[in-house]
Amino acid sequence: MTKVSQNSATAPAPQAFFGFDPTAMMQAFTAKASESSLSDSNPTAGWLELQQHAMTFLSDRFKQDADLFHRLGTCANQSDMAEACTDYSKRAAEDYASHVAKITALGQQAMTSTVVSGEAKAQPNGKA
Repeated sequence: MTKVSQNSATAPAPQAFFGFDPTAMMQAFTAKASESSLSDSNPTAGWLELQQHAMTFLSDRFKQDADLFHRLGTCANQSDMAEACTDYSKRAAEDYASHVAKITALGQQAMTSTVVSGEAKAQPNGKA
């Protein structure tokens, strides 16, 4: 069987599937997604910000995990090990609490932006 590559010029046009036009559905979805966007113009901006925050958080935590193992390797006694683990646990708890607060704030911002955007569109003059 020979593979034939397709591009927009050679690909067949999408056909209605059980009465649904896939192109129209995608256009309607994109329009709705932009209405509930964090940035009002880019529906993925809010998700990208959340992902960026998560990746930065994880990167920082992984560095601290590695630092803990390095610190444990240099401990001279059990007291030093206990201190290293206590410091690590305290910092991890603070970091996770801060991370949850940031994610919550971003979620609230998304909800507020959606409500304000929807209210503005509902007003006759387009302003909330």
